[in-house]
Amino acid sequence: MILDDIWGKLDFGKIGIPHDGEDHKGCKVLLTSLKLPMLFKDMGTQKQFCLQHLSEPEAWNLFTKIEGNSVESHELRPTIVDLAKECAGLPVAIVTIAKALRGEKVYSCLQLSYNHLKSDEAKPLFLLCSLVGEGNISMDSLLQYAMGLNLFKGLYLWDKAVDRLITQVKNLKVSSLLLDNRAGTYNHMDGRNLFFDEAFVRMHDVV
Repeated sequence: MILDDIWGKLDFGKIGIPHDGEDHKGCKVLLTSLKLPMLFKDMGTQKQFCLQHLSEPEAWNLFTKIEGNSVESHELRPTIVDLAKECAGLPVAIVTIAKALRGEKVYSCLQLSYNHLKSDEAKPLFLLCSLVGEGNISMDSLLQYAMGLNLFKGLYLWDKAVDRLITQVKNLKVSSLLLDNRAGTYNHMDGRNLFFDEAFVRMHDVV
């Protein structure tokens, strides 16, 4: 059985899924969610798999499946193909854009991810990322802006702020609102500088 897009803890018994006894031994439940910590903390999943970005053929197949077959005969098909490529294989972006073309709300999926952020610091940090600029965003810049704007309330030490920034960036990545820099993940320097060595994150083009 597959339960897609889980946002909170589920009681299998309450939703009618038997999960104990010899009669159901060997049965498996597959859960998908943007909230990875919830899966193994609240749901007790035995294995976790992080889905990679879709290949171009896979992305186009998902796009057309959601938008409908009309895209193949659409007069703006070349533009739509380019738009699908801009999603860069990210499922949440593909679903959002494809549904928008079908007349649904453009940023519903992204808004849902944003609204479900539990941290009061993650939301303003995401908005800060949107203001810093397009493309790769320097972790050094984020740290300086966050401290200057007093984003981390009550934190005035650089080393504490560095740890807090790393935590909130991870929260945004888990929610698919931030992505790793294409060149790799960030690496923290030693305590002499309290900054990040060639460390960047990025927002998806659709954002």
